[in-house]
Amino acid sequence: MFTLDSNTIESLRTLDISLDSLSINNIIDKNSINLLKSLSTKSTSNRISIILSNPSNNAKILKNSLINIVNNNDQSITNSNLIIEYILTIIYDGISTSINDSIFTKCIFNDDDTFINLLIKLLTTPSNISTLSAHALITYKIDFNGLIDESLLINYINLLLVSNTQNQFIGLQLLKELLINKSIRDKFTLNIINDITSFKSFYNILINKSIELQMKYLIIYIIWCLSFNKNFIKLILINDNQFNQLIPILLNYSNDAIKEKIVRLSISTLLNFINFSNNDNKLIKKILLFNGLEIIKNLNLRKWSDNDLKDDLINLLEILQNSVNLLTNFDEYDNEINSMKLIWSPCHKNLNFWIDNLSKFKENNFKILKKLLLLIESDNINTDDKFQNQSIVCYDISMLIKTDNSMLDKILQLGFKNKIMALMNSPNANVKFEALKTLQLLVSMSL
Repeated sequence: MFTLDSNTIESLRTLDISLDSLSINNIIDKNSINLLKSLSTKSTSNRISIILSNPSNNAKILKNSLINIVNNNDQSITNSNLIIEYILTIIYDGISTSINDSIFTKCIFNDDDTFINLLIKLLTTPSNISTLSAHALITYKIDFNGLIDESLLINYINLLLVSNTQNQFIGLQLLKELLINKSIRDKFTLNIINDITSFKSFYNILINKSIELQMKYLIIYIIWCLSFNKNFIKLILINDNQFNQLIPILLNYSNDAIKEKIVRLSISTLLNFINFSNNDNKLIKKILLFNGLEIIKNLNLRKWSDNDLKDDLINLLEILQNSVNLLTNFDEYDNEINSMKLIWSPCHKNLNFWIDNLSKFKENNFKILKKLLLLIESDNINTDDKFQNQSIVCYDISMLIKTDNSMLDKILQLGFKNKIMALMNSPNANVKFEALKTLQLLVSMSL
C-alpha cells in the first residue's frame, strides 16, 4: 500500500491551525467546525477513535467541508492550504486504519464524482496536498468508470513534469493503480498516441541513471501497459531518434535486474513490441544489435519461478533465432547499400556473413566496394545518417580485410585509406572511433 513519509505525516498531524475564518465567512457550519476542532488532538489513536465513533456522519462532514473550502478558496480564508492539508490528513488517518472494508472509507467515496474530481484537481497543488490526495485515490482503488473526465490524465502527467522527484514518484504510483482500470488505460494510451511527445516525461525518467529502481519499475510497468497497442509501438518506431535507448534499456533490465518482476515486465514488453508491430525488421534488428540474442539465450538458462516469464523467454528466443538467418543474408545488406542509408543490422557484425559472401564483393569489378566508397562521401542525406554511414563503412572495410587480406590491395587502390584518414577529423565521436580502428588495421596490414 502507498504510504507517506513518516516525518511528513507526523508534522501534518500536529499542524496548529485556526478555523476562525471558516466560521466568520460561513464556509462550513458550526457542527463541522466543532468536529474539526475535536480532531486536532495530538494523539493519533484518539483522532482515529473520534473518526470511527460515527464513521458515516464524520466522513460526510469531512468530505463536504473539504469541498466547500476548496471551492471557496480565496483571500477570505486564512491559511486555506494548511486547512486543506489538515482535513486531508484526517482523511488519511481514517482510510489508513481499516482501508476498504471500513464504513468511513466507503462513505468518503460513496460513488461521489464531486469528491473524486476534487481529489484529482488537488493533484497539481502544493506537494503535501497532492501527496495526500494521491494517497486517497490509490488506497481505495475505487471503480472510476463514469466518475472522472480526461483531465485526470493531464493532471498526473503534470505531476511527472515537476522537477521534484517525490512528486514524480507519487504520480507514477497513482498512475500504476489507475491503469488497472481498462477505461482509464484506454484513455491514457489514446492520450499518448495523440501526443507522443508527452511520452518523453516517462522516457526521461527511465534513462536517468540517478533515479531509484522502484521508480524505473513503475515506468516499465506503464510502458508495458502501452505495449499492447500497435499504434503506440508504431509511433515509437517512427520516432526512434527520440527514444533510441528504449530497447537497449529494456534489454539491460532484463539481463541485470535482481527482481524477477522487472525482468518479467521488460521481456513481456519486448515481446509485445515485436508481436504488435508484426515482427518489424527494424525493431528486431535493434534487439539483435544490442546483443539481444545472447541475453535471451542466457536468461533461458536461469531458473525462474514465473511460468509466464519462462514462456515469454522461449517465445522471444525462437523469434530472434529465426530472424538472424533472415537478416544476415546478402540481399538484406544490398538493400541497405542501395537505400544509401546503412544501419547497424545483424549482418555487419556477423563473421559468417562476411565469410559466406566475400565473393559477392569481388563481382562486377568490385561494384559493392565502390558503392561503399560513395557512401563515405555522400552529402545527399541528413548529418546523422551521414555519420552513421561513415562509421559502418569503416567497420565493414575492416571486416573485409580480416576475412580476406587479399582484399587489401583493392581497398588501397580505390583510395579508402585517404578517405578514412580524413574521417579522423570528423566531429562525430563514433566516426572517429571506427576510422581509427580501421586505419590502424590498414597500416598494420600494409607493413
